[in-house]
Order: sequence, then structure tokens, then C-alpha cells
Amino acid sequence: MLAIRSLAARYGRSQVLHDVTLRCGAGEVVCLLGRNGVGKSTTLKSVMGIVGASGGEICFSEKPITGLPPHAIARRGIGYVPEERLIFPDLTVAENLSMGVWRGLGQPARAAFDRVLSIFPRLADRMRQRGRTLSGGEQQMLAIGRALMGKPRLLLVDEPTEGLAPVIVQVLERALKALAESGIAVLVVESKLAVARRIADRITVMSKGETVFDGTPAALAASAEIRRQYLEV
Repeated sequence: MLAIRSLAARYGRSQVLHDVTLRCGAGEVVCLLGRNGVGKSTTLKSVMGIVGASGGEICFSEKPITGLPPHAIARRGIGYVPEERLIFPDLTVAENLSMGVWRGLGQPARAAFDRVLSIFPRLADRMRQRGRTLSGGEQQMLAIGRALMGKPRLLLVDEPTEGLAPVIVQVLERALKALAESGIAVLVVESKLAVARRIADRITVMSKGETVFDGTPAALAASAEIRRQYLEV
């Protein structure tokens, strides 16, 4: 579904990504791990066209999307949940979800709402509440739900469990795994190795703008050197 080959990207004169290569298939959860500042979030932003690639190639469904604007990438079937969530604080939950539906989607809005509420039933009781009144966990559910309203085939999620209570983390873990089981490709930036090992089919580790490991959670568990050098503080 997603194939990134030798991706490079920069912010002005600062080179952030040097050589990122990863893949994420339909029905698969791939977790992107690494210490702070290694380029994990920039990788997702490059896929979405928010940060332009200065080298390499990004393909979605075997077609290149490198250089396309974000709206064109979204309409090809890629949903994005940023680390900041960026929900609309003064809009209701229902209105926030409605913002994820775009013309030409080819599905009734009601069906999209029903799907999101089946994944996050808690939102059903909050439909008239404004975004700013929700808890952090509910805001994360809303951010993911809004992305799902566009019926993506690939979902990019940046740090979904950061700062949330363990019970909410469990809800999000089940939701991401259920989405993959429905056939969606899910690429998650995650800072917690324990979370990644529970939800991921494969784990990609980054260091200094490059990928340094790609394999199963079991393979990473067996590689003490990779964990020591690139993940442990």
C-alpha cells in the first residue's frame, strides 16, 4: 500500500531525513520507533506532502505521490492524524467529524458516522459537545475518527498514546488493530516500545534521519544491540 524508498527531506537548510526506506501493506500495522528528533514525524509529513521531499520516492498503491499537494494525497485515500490532533475546539464533535467528509467520497455521511461511532462508542455520547470540552483521550478518538470519515485506505497516526491514561491507551490499541483487520494499512509513530510490540505486525526503527531496522516485534526483542543503540535512553 505504501512504499518509501531512500526518502530525504529538509527544513530550509537543515537536512532532517537522509535515507528513509519503509513499507506498509494493507491490513498491517507498522510502528515507527526512534528517539526524539530522528525524523519520525517528518516522515509522516513527507508522505502527506506537508514537508516536501528533497530526494527519494514515495509510492501509494504502486503509484508515485512524491511532490503532490496534501489535498491531492488525501483524496487518493490517505488519512493523517497529527501529534497535535488539531481538532476544531469551538466545533461540536459532530461538526468536527463532518469536516472529514469531502465531496465525491461516494459514501453516505451517515454510514461514515456509524462506522466511527462503532469504533469509538464514547463519542456517541459527546456529539453535541464542543471539542475543547473533551478529555485528551476523547480528543484523540475524535482526531482519528475525523480522519476515518474520509474513508482512507492508509492511516498515518503520530504519537496517538502520548500522555494518555493506560485505559485509554488500551482503547486506542484495540481500535488501530481493528482498523488493520478491516484492511486498512496503518502507520503509527510511537514512542513506547511496549505499545509497539503489542499492536505492530512490523516495526521500523529510525536514527538520525535514516532507517536502521525493519522487522517483526519478535525480531526486535531478539536484537538487544538495536534496542540499546537506538531506543534506550
